[in-house]
Amino acid sequence: MINQLYRSLRAEMLKYKGTYAMALAVFAPLFIALMMAVIYFIKAEDLVKPGVNGFADMLDGSLNAASTMLFTFYLILLTILIHQVEYRAHSLKDMFSYPVSYFSTYVSKWIVSFLLIGLSLFLYILFSLIAEWILHIKYPTLIWYDGGVFLHFIKQVVLVMLASLMLMGIQFLIALRWSNAIVAFSTGVVGFISAIILIQGWKYVHFHPFALGTLSYMRTLGRVNFTLTHLITYSAIGLVCTFICGYFMWCKRRIV
Repeated sequence: MINQLYRSLRAEMLKYKGTYAMALAVFAPLFIALMMAVIYFIKAEDLVKPGVNGFADMLDGSLNAASTMLFTFYLILLTILIHQVEYRAHSLKDMFSYPVSYFSTYVSKWIVSFLLIGLSLFLYILFSLIAEWILHIKYPTLIWYDGGVFLHFIKQVVLVMLASLMLMGIQFLIALRWSNAIVAFSTGVVGFISAIILIQGWKYVHFHPFALGTLSYMRTLGRVNFTLTHLITYSAIGLVCTFICGYFMWCKRRIV
């Protein structure tokens, strides 16, 4: 079983080399970090008060935009692109002709998804740090490195992504079930818009899978009463449920 999973995972990783999914994993965090860096590079003197470190505000602004919209669409697009590799090449049936189990081929897709997400998180943190270095060179008295602030930022990023895993699982399931990318993308857009609306006042919004990432970020700032334990636990339970449902869907596929 372990040997089959290793072979399947190796084939899966080679498959995504040079694909849009890999490009998204690299350039999405670059875009998020660069967006806020450019704003502060141009307008730092207007945004930061003299004698105050603008590093925290820059990171907070970046994560605010990311947790509200960019992380959501990143996960939506990533899950679509992961499945579109086989759909576009009409090679899905080849996966079931491999001398490995359905479980190995299925789990390998999830592992690759988590690896791509992990890569994106690492690059997002790295690019944010590089942005601080560049801004410090231009504005040494307005923006400088603060270890405590940066560690808190890393914690926030990890919490937001953990709370977004249920969203990823749902989108993974939809992209697995329907080969038409429009279906998965439209579902994600509807989920995102409804979450943004319901966050404004619905008391049960903490059960909305597309709102969990934003709520976890707001919780780290003390803006909502929902606990991080609830948000992350609920997200993890949802991820496990979608994983199990997806496996049964995967096992029902046949070579045609």
